[in-house]
Amino acid sequence: MTCEIRFAPLTSTLSPSDLTPTPISQLSQNEVNGTEIYGSSIGTERVSPKSVYRLAHYLDLVELQDLALDVIESELTVENILEELLGETAREYEEIREVEMRFALEYWGEVKKQTRVPELLETMEEGSTEWILLKLAIGV
Repeated sequence: MTCEIRFAPLTSTLSPSDLTPTPISQLSQNEVNGTEIYGSSIGTERVSPKSVYRLAHYLDLVELQDLALDVIESELTVENILEELLGETAREYEEIREVEMRFALEYWGEVKKQTRVPELLETMEEGSTEWILLKLAIGV
């Protein structure tokens, strides 16, 4: 049996409007009934690559873990790498952290110029390891 997995984009790649739920009054009858989700039919919903990675890691499904890691890596951008690298998943899983660190180092010249850096610093606990490292890295 072969299965197909449709991965959703990383949340960090979405704009705030993509994360805002659509009011029920604007949904089609199929969406309200649950027969259409995100423009696709039931059974073809998209899943988080991070969630798939966590599950595959827990169940020791190496091929599935590698597939999810490849998707995570393909979704990394100069704009989202700091958020991803400083996130819970990178802290929890060394393999993800290594992929994200490699990406950040490769594109560091562009990454450190991101206008979101001050915004990210505000969301972090002042004095935390991540906060200190980010401050040192960007030379603030």
